[in-house]
This record gives sequence, structure tokens and C-alpha cells, in this order.
Amino acid sequence: MQLCDRKEGEAMKVKVVALMAMLAISGAVSAATPGECKSAAKAPAKATQFPKVLTGLDTNVSIQVLKCVRAHVPGFGTNQVVVVQYRLRKEGGNPSGDPPYDKDKFYPREIKARDPALGQKFLVWEPTSGNETYSANQWTSEFKPGQNGDGYVWLNIPDRVKTIDLIFPYTVPQRIDIEVPK
Repeated sequence: MQLCDRKEGEAMKVKVVALMAMLAISGAVSAATPGECKSAAKAPAKATQFPKVLTGLDTNVSIQVLKCVRAHVPGFGTNQVVVVQYRLRKEGGNPSGDPPYDKDKFYPREIKARDPALGQKFLVWEPTSGNETYSANQWTSEFKPGQNGDGYVWLNIPDRVKTIDLIFPYTVPQRIDIEVPK
């Protein structure tokens, strides 16, 4: 993970680990590795590897969903939180020219979802006291080729929605099944 400084990056890692530990303890997610996501629509739960998608950022960065899981978080409605973990990856060097680029900053708060059946859009939950609902912004021009940067968002999605079109900034929508923990 690369942010403006190393301390912010380490703090972000601690927050993500703490969030996943909290969700694992509450039974919202399994202790599965980040590359796994079980589809709620399949009878025997099998790990699904989500495709990597090249973003429209100016800095040759791809994005891959690691996990998409519904969680019950007190104070956020009944099962209305969907946690999406993702990984940004620098696929090559920066294009010619010196920073700043027009599009080199990734804003997790801009991630949206859409119900493919009804077309209804869902946004990221606003942070509340004690709850970080999305990870820090990432400056992708600072990534070295092959470097990763992980992040997460909490999306406000009603329990009735089982599949979403996940819309990351500067990408085409990706259809994702929401994992529902048992």
C-alpha cells in the first residue's frame, strides 16, 4: 500500500485488519483469504476469482474486487451494509510526462453500486463516530510498477438486493454477487 507517507499507509493497514477482525468476530465474514468471495447464488460455496479491470486513471492502474460481503453492523440498518474490499495494482510505469496527472488519485468514496434489475443506485455510507466506512484516498502516481494498494468501502444496499453492478471511478461496471454469511 502506498499513500503520501508510510505512517498513513501503516495506519490504513491497521484499520482494514481491525475492520475485518471485527466482522469476522461478529460472523459477518469468514476468515477466508482476501482473494476469495463465495457467491450467495451457488449451492456449494466455491471461491470466485474476480476479474482484474484496467481503470481509466492516467497511471496504468488496474482494480480487482477481493471480497463483497453483506454485514450486520449495529446502527446501520438491518443487513444494509455491504463491505467491498478491492486491490489497486500498478500495471506499468507512468506515462510520459511529469505529475501531476489529471486523474492519478483514487477516491474510494466515489465507488457506487447499482441494482441491475431496477437500476437503483447505492452509495457509500457516510462515516459516523467510531466507524470508518471507506479507506483513505490513494495517489496512484506514487505506486511503483507491480505495487498494490488495498482499500474498502461500506455500501448502503438493501437486504433484498443479491447482485450488484459495482461501479469504480473510471471503469465500466462489474456484476458481482453479494456474499451472505451463514
